[in-house]
Amino acid sequence: MKKFFFAAALVVSGLLVGCNQLTQYTISEQEINQALRSPIPPGD
Repeated sequence: MKKFFFAAALVVSGLLVGCNQLTQYTISEQEINQALRSPIPPGD
């Protein structure tokens, strides 16, 4: 029974770490403003 709870705790902590890594990739408002201010390179 203890092994089951240990495995469940590992899964939950893994999901939390994965979600935290996903939130790090969200674009902040400052980054959007900087991208809008920077000139768009020709050709694309």
